[in-house]
Amino acid sequence: MIPENLWNKITLLAYYGYNYDNHTDLSWYFITQFLIWKEVNPNWDIYFMDQRLREDITSKYEAEIQELYNLISNHNTPLMLDKYNYQVLINESIHLTDPNLSKFNIKSSDNIEYNIQENSVTINPIDFGLYEIEFYKNFDYYQDNPILYVNNQDLIMAVGKLPNISTKININIHAGKIYVQSPYIHYIYQIYDQENNLIEEIITDENGFAESNYLPNYGNYYLLNPNHEQYQFTITEDNLNQLIIINNNEDKKQQEEIIPVEIVNSKQNEIKEENIKNDIEYLEIKVPITEKNIFKPYKYQEYLIPKYYEKKKKR
Repeated sequence: MIPENLWNKITLLAYYGYNYDNHTDLSWYFITQFLIWKEVNPNWDIYFMDQRLREDITSKYEAEIQELYNLISNHNTPLMLDKYNYQVLINESIHLTDPNLSKFNIKSSDNIEYNIQENSVTINPIDFGLYEIEFYKNFDYYQDNPILYVNNQDLIMAVGKLPNISTKININIHAGKIYVQSPYIHYIYQIYDQENNLIEEIITDENGFAESNYLPNYGNYYLLNPNHEQYQFTITEDNLNQLIIINNNEDKKQQEEIIPVEIVNSKQNEIKEENIKNDIEYLEIKVPITEKNIFKPYKYQEYLIPKYYEKKKKR
């Protein structure tokens, strides 16, 4: 039984030695067979001999032997890219470079164009979406699996196909993003597309600033604040990123300040719905929605929890 690492080595020797690329001369067959014998039987005294002078002339083939071992050592070398997941604007290109890239083929979607020059490739997306690009090396020139024939008189390696080598990258092609400058901190804004599909919720920070993720494509969108007021904007090829500035006087309703109220009641967990119906104008249940202790209002019918908060108007 041949160990796996030895089997892998001699199958690679056979693949690269027998008729690989320009290895068509008969001498390559003998050199390959010679190396396989030495790998399988390292204790054998094997060498090339000049028939007339009866001398060891193995060094005469040192260059060919070194070439075969270099091919074997580089066989499983993958592409070492900076990253394998890319977020790319529709009008941007990706440039990849690797010393082994020229040895790989490329397979991609019709929505991706690419140009290969030696060990670099430029990728140009032409449509929105999530795509996969595969860099691969095929070793299926032979249809059968490699076989080693061993008997008392001989040891012969039959060359065969090898497993393919592949490296894949994912590319998310998107439009730009929006930036919101609001007079309110910890304020929730929702982004909808023109079909009224919710794209994302963003929350302003301590400075009233919020930034969206990348939007999926061109088109009309609107920003919706908690008072159900809309701020329309359009993402186009010439206007990918937009800043939306919201002024104080644009909100028709006054901002509400939420002040915690302590309810002294040993049985507050048992407060029933009918007990708070009359106070619904002043009481509102709040549910934390982020780790930053930001709160979002819900009607008391939807969530019944023991903490209540009093809602007061800012003066």
